Amino acid sequence: MIADADQSKEAVTAALARFFQNLVLIVSLAIMTCGGSPCSPWPRRRSWCSASGSCSNGSRRTREWAGARRITATVTERLAAIKLIRAYGAEDLESERFAEQEADRYRKRVIRTQRFASLSSPASEVFGGLVIILIIWAAANPAVSGVVLGPEVTIVFLGVALKMMSPIKSISQFPSAMAVALGSAERVFRWLDLPAVERTEPGELEARFEREIVFDRVSFAFPEGDPVLEDLSFTIPRGQVVALVGPSGAGKTTLTELLPRFHEPTGGQILLDGVPLSRLSRRSLRDAIGWVSQDTVVLNDTVFANIAYARPEAGREQVVAAARAANALDFIERLPAGFDTLLGERGTRLSGGQRQRVAIARALLRDPPILILDEATSALDPESERLVQEAIDRVMENRTVLVVAHRLSTVRHADQILVLDDARIVERGTHAELHAANGRYRRLHDLQFQIPETVS
Repeated sequence: MIADADQSKEAVTAALARFFQNLVLIVSLAIMTCGGSPCSPWPRRRSWCSASGSCSNGSRRTREWAGARRITATVTERLAAIKLIRAYGAEDLESERFAEQEADRYRKRVIRTQRFASLSSPASEVFGGLVIILIIWAAANPAVSGVVLGPEVTIVFLGVALKMMSPIKSISQFPSAMAVALGSAERVFRWLDLPAVERTEPGELEARFEREIVFDRVSFAFPEGDPVLEDLSFTIPRGQVVALVGPSGAGKTTLTELLPRFHEPTGGQILLDGVPLSRLSRRSLRDAIGWVSQDTVVLNDTVFANIAYARPEAGREQVVAAARAANALDFIERLPAGFDTLLGERGTRLSGGQRQRVAIARALLRDPPILILDEATSALDPESERLVQEAIDRVMENRTVLVVAHRLSTVRHADQILVLDDARIVERGTHAELHAANGRYRRLHDLQFQIPETVS
């Protein structure tokens, strides 16, 4: 995207300015030369032929840029999967696939394109030399050429021919540059012309949460895709914990993303204290929601800045208190510079459990009335899970919580458990009720714990 924007900027500013500058120079020299002397039209014809030849190669350069982007995407993907490739010994396979599918075709396109591009300058030089030779020949053989050129006119023609060689060469390369720039501009405007996903509508209300959140016959499907959620209805009273469980792909995470309006329902509506979310401003709604997800985002900044991201105006004492409540203070104080330690890209200096506790501290600092926990304890070792779960229990106090969990041990004490499968709610109730019902929740529970549980 940045490269495309730079290409477009270059064409609109420098390249276009050079084109008109050289065009005016050529026209001025031609008018000055032809003012009182016979003038051959050959240079003008040849220059436009050369330009059109370069223009025909513009589409090749556009394809070359597309190939370069594919190469970049492939390399980025393979580098991200380097451990997977090494683990399965697929280095040779990936090298062969890369050479056959991308690198070889790209190399051939580049060579072909550069071959034509490199001929432009020599061709202009050769043509300029031929023009000079032709002028000298015409002046030396007036009887054959039919044109009488005096010494002063011959010198003028030679001077003009030499002066015009550089601008003609520059103009001949302009169509090729414009073809690449137009392709880049098309891709830039394709993104710019996309309709805004989030718009601020006039008359939007400020979000207030005092009583309950209601999902009323909510459905959702991605464009040109199968339904992800169908006809979901349930209520989350203020202060209660509602857990979403079910197999992967059942729509649990998508359901949580509807609450902060990351997506809009394709059917039904969600109400906050009786007001549809579509009538509330996104900013005020999201101010009332804290989010801790499985894929914790840690910025390449200090520990303090990462925690204070939720409230930039927060003081150091508030940040320290949030870190202490999230069981993060101990490991933060052991870092080289404490709260001022840079965490690296995506928090590479921290373990998974430490990153999660930083995210929980961030949510605690924001102190929202609504909290969304999306697989917050997944992929952690037992000790890290214990510390994270303690922090989660602390952050859930006196809050309305929507939690997604695969580990059913973390949601046993939820006020309501919703079992999702095939885009619908298939069971609902407390842990004891669902376990006694001997349905899908019971099967999921028994698969995880391997032994039946006695429910008192």
